[in-house]
Amino acid sequence: MFKRLLIAASLTAVLGFALVSCGVGDSGGQLRWRSAIDVPMNFSRKVGQDLDSALLGSGLDLYPSCDQLTPEDLAELPPGVDCEYLSPEDLARLLPDFAQRLPHDFLLDLGAETVSTTSDVMDILKKLINPKIEYSIGVTNSTSATLTFYGMLFAESDSAAGADVMEYYDIIASDDTSGGRVNVFGPDGLCVEPGKTIRYPNPPGQSKPLRCDLVIGSRALSWRWLVKLDNVEYGGLRDTANTTDTVGIKLKMRFSGENSFDSLFSL
Repeated sequence: MFKRLLIAASLTAVLGFALVSCGVGDSGGQLRWRSAIDVPMNFSRKVGQDLDSALLGSGLDLYPSCDQLTPEDLAELPPGVDCEYLSPEDLARLLPDFAQRLPHDFLLDLGAETVSTTSDVMDILKKLINPKIEYSIGVTNSTSATLTFYGMLFAESDSAAGADVMEYYDIIASDDTSGGRVNVFGPDGLCVEPGKTIRYPNPPGQSKPLRCDLVIGSRALSWRWLVKLDNVEYGGLRDTANTTDTVGIKLKMRFSGENSFDSLFSL
C-alpha cells in the first residue's frame, strides 16, 4: 500500500514544483526546483472486543468468584442475590470496594506495523537536495470511552517494536528519542473524547519535523500505538464497549527538497 501511495504522490512532484535555481550548482547546471510531496499512511483498528477482553484478561484479572469471598463480602451483596448465579464481572460490580480494586489507569497496546520505504518514487525522494520531512496526524476515537493516545515512529530494527507494554510506555513517557525515534504525540499523549477527531499538531496545517535519516536512511519504517483508559472510563466499559468500535489514525508525511532533472532520469 505504501508503494502505491508513493506512486500516486509522485504526481504532486511533477505538477506542483516551484523554480528555485537554474544556474551552475549541485545539479550540474540543470534546472532545479523545490518539490513538496505528501505521503499518507492510514491506520484503523477495531478495539471494542480488545478492550473488553483486555479488561477480563491478564491486564486486569481482578474479578472474584464466590469461593474467594469472605463472609463479610457476602454480607455486602444485595438481599436475595445468589452469588452462585452471578458472573464474575457482575459480582465484582456489586461489591462496594470494586472501584478501589481497579488501578488508576490501564494501557492497551494497539500493535506495531512496518511499511517499506523502498520504491521507485522513494529513490527519487532520496535524491532530493536539502531534504526536509515533516508530519501531521489526525486521530478519530469511535469508541464510547475517552482515550489518551501515545505513539512512536522508529526504524524497523528498533527494540521499541518488541518491548512489553509498560517498557514501551516508559520509553514514551521519558521522551526517549534515541536512534531517531519520533515521539508522535509527546510524552503526555493526546486525549480524545468519544466520537471526536483531533488534528495534531494544532492548529491544522502545521506540521512537526521528522529526522530525514529515519525514513531515507532505512529500508522500513515502523510505528506503534498505545491507548490509555482511566479508572472512570474502563470501570463501566464492559457494559458499553461495542465490538465494532474503532480508532483511526491518519499520518501524513510531507517530503520537500530541491530536485533536478538529474535526479529524475538517473534511476
